[in-house]
Amino acid sequence: MENNYHAQTGISVLKELNVNIKIGLTQKEAQERQEKYGLNALTPPKGKSAWLRFFLQIHQPLIYVLILSATIALSLGEYVESGVIYGVVLGNAIMGFVQEDKALKALSSLSKNIPMMTTVLRDGQSVVVASQDIVPGDIVLLHSGDKVPADMRLLEVHDLKINESVLTGESLPVEKHTEKLPEKTLLGDKINMAFASTLAVFGSATGVVVSTGDNTEIGKISQMIAAAEDIKTPLTEKVEIFSSKLLWLIVFLSVLAFGVGVYKGLPIVDTFMAGVAMAVAAIPEGLPAAMTIILAIGVNRMLKHKAIIRKLPAVETLGSSTVICSDKTGTLTENKMTVQNVFCGGINYEISGSGYQLEGDFSPEEPTNKVLATCLKTGILCNDANLWDNSGAFSPSGDPTEIALLVSASKYGIIPSQLREKVCCVDTIPFEAVYQYMACLYDDKVIYMKGSIEAILPLCEKQMAKDGKLEPLDKKEIQKQADIYAKQGLRVLCFCIKPDFKEKTLRHNDVKSDMIFVGLQAMIDPARPEAIKAIATCHTAGISVKMITGDHLLTAVAIAQKMGFTKDGTEPKAINGKELSNMSDKELLKIAPDTDVFARVSPEDKLRLVKALQSKGNIVAMTGDGVNDAPALKQANIGIAMGENGTDVAKEASDVVLLDDNFASIEKAIREGRGVLDNLIKFILWTLPISFAEAFVVMLAIFFGWKLPITPVQILWINMVTTILLGAMFSFEPIEKGIMKRAPRQPQAPLLSKSVVIRMVSVCSIMTLLVFVVFNAMMKEGYSLSQAQTTVVNLLVMMGIVNMFACKSVTRSTIFSGLFNNKWMLWGALGMILLQILFTYTSIFNFCFKTSFIGLKAWGIIGIACLLMLLWIEIEKTILRLKIK
Repeated sequence: MENNYHAQTGISVLKELNVNIKIGLTQKEAQERQEKYGLNALTPPKGKSAWLRFFLQIHQPLIYVLILSATIALSLGEYVESGVIYGVVLGNAIMGFVQEDKALKALSSLSKNIPMMTTVLRDGQSVVVASQDIVPGDIVLLHSGDKVPADMRLLEVHDLKINESVLTGESLPVEKHTEKLPEKTLLGDKINMAFASTLAVFGSATGVVVSTGDNTEIGKISQMIAAAEDIKTPLTEKVEIFSSKLLWLIVFLSVLAFGVGVYKGLPIVDTFMAGVAMAVAAIPEGLPAAMTIILAIGVNRMLKHKAIIRKLPAVETLGSSTVICSDKTGTLTENKMTVQNVFCGGINYEISGSGYQLEGDFSPEEPTNKVLATCLKTGILCNDANLWDNSGAFSPSGDPTEIALLVSASKYGIIPSQLREKVCCVDTIPFEAVYQYMACLYDDKVIYMKGSIEAILPLCEKQMAKDGKLEPLDKKEIQKQADIYAKQGLRVLCFCIKPDFKEKTLRHNDVKSDMIFVGLQAMIDPARPEAIKAIATCHTAGISVKMITGDHLLTAVAIAQKMGFTKDGTEPKAINGKELSNMSDKELLKIAPDTDVFARVSPEDKLRLVKALQSKGNIVAMTGDGVNDAPALKQANIGIAMGENGTDVAKEASDVVLLDDNFASIEKAIREGRGVLDNLIKFILWTLPISFAEAFVVMLAIFFGWKLPITPVQILWINMVTTILLGAMFSFEPIEKGIMKRAPRQPQAPLLSKSVVIRMVSVCSIMTLLVFVVFNAMMKEGYSLSQAQTTVVNLLVMMGIVNMFACKSVTRSTIFSGLFNNKWMLWGALGMILLQILFTYTSIFNFCFKTSFIGLKAWGIIGIACLLMLLWIEIEKTILRLKIK
């Protein structure tokens, strides 16, 4: 159905939908329309089956090579080798599946945003029906506290205010009316409409349903979420590229080894098993498990910083982020209106404290100031909000603006409940958008009134001075101060009174003249102090922060400047939603990188912004809490939802959920993310030299027709056990100092830097050389093949222990790289040594892995070889340090 009902009169909409406002639809008409339009429910998204998700765990080229090798080995009767390989593959798949199953949930919670029951007119009677049975044309009776069940054109409004923050990001409730609007009105400005899933916080209304289910605004957002692509993280992309190159190298070397063996006339079965050994050696089968362990431990670390990671690779992606697009309401701000300034008697008073906390001070302090007390008193008496519930517990309820007025008075020492007990309201003029004010008559014969300065100031003829006496009204001074507040992004309310009012009823004509101005109160949804610090840290870390909000441009710019969105403190560059909507994608690409604030932005444009930034090569993190944020959260490389005030929709579309809704937690999470990436690279720097040393040992043995120094099953033992007891210990490496002073990793940069690759080649070379030297020495000394192979296994494990400590730093000496700052490495090394003793000296291990006992002489040779490798690494590190200098 066309969504132009806001541009029509109420009568026109009723006529188009063929319904009478006094009667509503008949039961028969409702049934017919339900058959035509369907239930008022959102189409649930399609999810992947458990079997598919499990299969995707092994859907990796390297794993396929392992499975193929194991299958052929099984057909050749090599049951132990094939069984071990299958076990490794299955173990990795189960580990990944369990973690993903905990993290991934279907986006079915979208349907929960439609309330269960709704009051409608059917056959002229007010009835309560299930919200899913509502159809276009239903007349809905809306009251304060109700969730709007479907998109509606408002027909009759009685002081209705609706909180649309989940849809538009606007923090303040929107005052509604029934007049028609221009056709090109933005979503957040359609104040004659009520949208599904928003909340009526004040007043009542009657409206006609114009859209249901997937045709509502929230339904369109749901479809955008489903259509948004799942973006690969930098880590998964780089690992895929790395794995692809590694795969071709492994296949080439394995085929080459097999071909050479056949050419030399070696038995085909033995040659094939040697090729399998080559593949098993070169494939870092422990890499998926180690990645899972390192990322999972990173998840636990982030949980301590109030961040829940829903998808494991998101841990690393946070550390790679180059741009953070942050929603304003509730993310950068507290989502609690706070009066910061009061102007009365010619004096500007500043008020400390934030949110709904009652602690705060007025500066300058003037406890006997009559006009200040009157201004604050007016804010209490012309007010429908409450700070305490019926049981006496502190529980603010009502319009956030009115709650803020009660809090400001409480800070001055005026207790709202006590004041309200002393006087009784006789009559009220409710707030209406057309008048822009609210007035209350009390039994003390005083009219108390508040509203916009444009509405109140023309009604005043005098103003109250500091001592309570009346003086001529200085409109210029008052307007000047109001403009100053507005430029600071503050919302300004004006207050006035009329004493000695004789009537017992109150009409609009009674407040059109002779009012006495008593002051201004200026308020704002305050920025989180810790978020300001976090933004500064992000700038230091080379991360750009942008505000994307549904709020007004002036307010957004003022808050952004206060929070330091620009490094030099200048006014942030900003653009509003109307300008953004009129821009082509090409124009958006030009302005997006340099713009700091995007205000009054629609969900569609949020999505466009994220895509525009990504097209520039950025790794985009998007924070948000509302339904309107969900499509962009899913599109972003890393979506960060708010846990306390965030909608289920936003949480399900995100990769990370912040439990405390605190932007400052993002800075800590980014720090952890960078630490995780560092540790992952250290792990790869450690594991690949061992894997390729094993592979080259097998390949060279085939080329020269030697006995294999190590068997496929022994290689698997080394790779898997050392990964768990040694490699996984990199997960506990402390975060290096100055990590948040680095620039983000370039998205195009390879996973491994040039210096890391050189280091791996160097260590792999010395390992390969030492293995052949030791193996040949053992064979010449008359040791059996089994004893020589057992010595090689232990040599590779012990070199792995030495290299683990050496990999704590690429350039710093192993001795000075904090040998004892990771106790888990020490325990891992000890555990590995004990396990190798069992591997060497117990019959069960001797049977499964074809090993034998070795003596002290062999252990002495292993020790000398490890010392030589350590010396080699230290020389290589020294050369690298000299090059850097």
